[in-house]
Amino acid sequence: MIDIKSPIIPYEGTEEIKLYTKIANVITYLKETDTPYKLEKWSLTDDGAEEDPDPWIIIDIEDIMRLYFASNDRLFKIVFLPKYKGSFPNGITTSIPFKKALALDPSLKFDDWDEIFISENGYFMETDYKNEKILNISIFIREMETPAFDNYEWQRS
Repeated sequence: MIDIKSPIIPYEGTEEIKLYTKIANVITYLKETDTPYKLEKWSLTDDGAEEDPDPWIIIDIEDIMRLYFASNDRLFKIVFLPKYKGSFPNGITTSIPFKKALALDPSLKFDDWDEIFISENGYFMETDYKNEKILNISIFIREMETPAFDNYEWQRS
């Protein structure tokens, strides 16, 4: 099983799973560590009338993390779910109340459009405001915030 306490490093990944990694390498690692997972294909077209030329592949490790791969087979986003216990260097993890996260990272700002908290430190988090909990935390490649992302200019060898 993967190490669910591995530190989370913005723009990089964890000690075991790094952003930009090819999907085949991640699947090999998951098999070597006997980590159960599911593969999903996610289409960006809403109407279903045509085949999406650039579908994303998502590896779902139940209640631990989701790994997002673009059509170039590279990992561009990791979503840490409630059973993941690793933390950022500042101490933020999915198991703390989101108000504590706000105190630990003053750069966290609420985005009304996406209804998430975004940090200047390379991550965002979804929260359950009513229960004061962090639902998940996402890290991503730097290029996700630029036009180069949509053109897949960020692919590395």
